[in-house]
Amino acid sequence: MPRGGRRPGAGRKPKAITLVKKTLTEANADAETALGFVIALMENDSIDVRLRFECAKEVMDRVWGKATQKRELSGADGGPLIVRWLDDRDSDPVPTTRRTASVPQ
Repeated sequence: MPRGGRRPGAGRKPKAITLVKKTLTEANADAETALGFVIALMENDSIDVRLRFECAKEVMDRVWGKATQKRELSGADGGPLIVRWLDDRDSDPVPTTRRTASVPQ
């Protein structure tokens, strides 16, 4: 039984790449249209200020990205967080205690 090498019907089909590129191009065009709509709302002086402010926040989130939120973890009853490192060579976990840990979201 042959292993590896060229076989009829094996590998990625050429059309798959074309479909992915087309889908990404269409999605990009839709995103640009939506962003243009939100920018037009933001710049329209006849619209309520609160709506224009929400549009401005949306544009900022899209252009620069949303701000990261810091999270703080703690152990049981607000105590220190206990982290156990498992080593393949050792069957007993090695406990390590930390006060807080920051986890990016």
